[in-house]
Amino acid sequence: MSLDTVLKIGKTFRESESGLKHFRYVKQCPLDTDKTSVLRLSLPVNEDFSFDFDNLTEITNENIIGTETVDTKLYYLTFKT
Repeated sequence: MSLDTVLKIGKTFRESESGLKHFRYVKQCPLDTDKTSVLRLSLPVNEDFSFDFDNLTEITNENIIGTETVDTKLYYLTFKT
């Protein structure tokens, strides 16, 4: 497989709507169950790339969180340093 082919495959994954699903250290946020509940927060970032903790809000929109029939649009990183 040539480098050009590998680059084209990577570009296709990055540009696809579900591209994040294919990255090694990125996972979809799990759905709530009877035993566990996940708190989903929206943390805005200022223009200087600092966090705006004063405007921290909980995400409650089911179109973003997902359901049994709709995939979640939230992801988290799994890598460790």
